[in-house]
Amino acid sequence: MSLKFIWSCLTLVLLLGGLVLLATGQEKSRSAWTWQHSDDGWRREVKIEGRAAFNEEYTDVERLDADSAVRVEERRDGEVRRYEVRRGADDTLSRTYTVNGEPRAIDAEARRWIAGMLLVAVRRGGLDASARVALLLRQRGPDGVLSEVSQIEGDYARRVYYDLLLKTANLSPAVLEKALRQVGREIASDYERAQLLQHVADTYLRADALVPVFFETLDRISSDYERRRVMTGFVGRAQLSQAARRRLLQSAAALSSDYEKATLLIAAAPAYLDDASLRAAYEEAINTIGSDHERGRVRNALAKRTTMN
Repeated sequence: MSLKFIWSCLTLVLLLGGLVLLATGQEKSRSAWTWQHSDDGWRREVKIEGRAAFNEEYTDVERLDADSAVRVEERRDGEVRRYEVRRGADDTLSRTYTVNGEPRAIDAEARRWIAGMLLVAVRRGGLDASARVALLLRQRGPDGVLSEVSQIEGDYARRVYYDLLLKTANLSPAVLEKALRQVGREIASDYERAQLLQHVADTYLRADALVPVFFETLDRISSDYERRRVMTGFVGRAQLSQAARRRLLQSAAALSSDYEKATLLIAAAPAYLDDASLRAAYEEAINTIGSDHERGRVRNALAKRTTMN
């Protein structure tokens, strides 16, 4: 095999690789959102390419950006329904509805199906959540958002709605407390609850009156790993009040995993060892570790820190 032939092959590979990278970059530049759900042969999908806006009732597409499209599809009992909306060259929206590939009129029955599919995507997949939360806040206030969240199916979508609501400025302490108590009742997933608490920790821990409800919600997470992950995320923040730090030690002591407890206490050491009023409480938390190995791991970490200082 000649050297020239080998060099030609390498050049071709590099050229093709560059084209693939270019195509990938172009694909990533165009946003896409997809919700899918399958259950015993019943498959539903809503896909948005580019940017779309819906009417207030979420029964249909109202606007599309250039080069955008929406596709709604259901496969059930051997039947495939599909609804597509695209923006044409003249900026008008073209709508097609097919059943098993055959075009059908978009009649009242078709519109009921479209509305039902979009509503499921809203309540299970978090479709257009940011715009929907903003609309609900304008129309019905925070209580309207909380009422809507109770209608949502799925912890992921619920968490998205709570997250958007709790990042809203100027919510009253009463609303903040009500919202987090509802989180404790309505989000079952340890992961989703932990994700939310990580995102809103600053909002709740800066006000001593909200510290109890924050930790009550945190303590309802059954996974020691997830609870420790949340606390590790905020334990070193300078603005954390003494009330919050004391309550954190109570949650730490309640962890059943000695490994997670030791890991948290090692991360928390700088926030406690320099505060004489909290040092004793920190030592008590160390003594709740049953494993000699894990307790020794904390002591060794503290000794190294003392030596370095």
